[in-house]
Amino acid sequence: MGMKTKLTKFGIYVFSISGFVVAFFVGMFIIEEIVVGDPCQYHPPINKKTNFVFDLFFAAHGGSNSHPEATLLNLIVTLSLGVLLGIIVSRFFIKIIFGKNKNEVSEVLDKFE
Repeated sequence: MGMKTKLTKFGIYVFSISGFVVAFFVGMFIIEEIVVGDPCQYHPPINKKTNFVFDLFFAAHGGSNSHPEATLLNLIVTLSLGVLLGIIVSRFFIKIIFGKNKNEVSEVLDKFE
């Protein structure tokens, strides 16, 4: 396995994990705050009605005092989008770092060895 392959795989793993972490925090602290708003409006006596899509990504049950919490589907979608975003960004940066020309890649890798 060549140096380019090792660096490429490492970059993809790092960016994928970073993408998941960023997507998780954005979903938890920004999107959830925008979508849910005041969590107290979902428990009695107000009982705000929710639609089907909201119920797929958030569940309000007695353990959380009827405040909406993210569901497993929400976590899976966040993980998938974060990893996908990380792979796309890693491919972009790998092309920038190593160049598009194979000769440029060989010259860069020769400096590492």
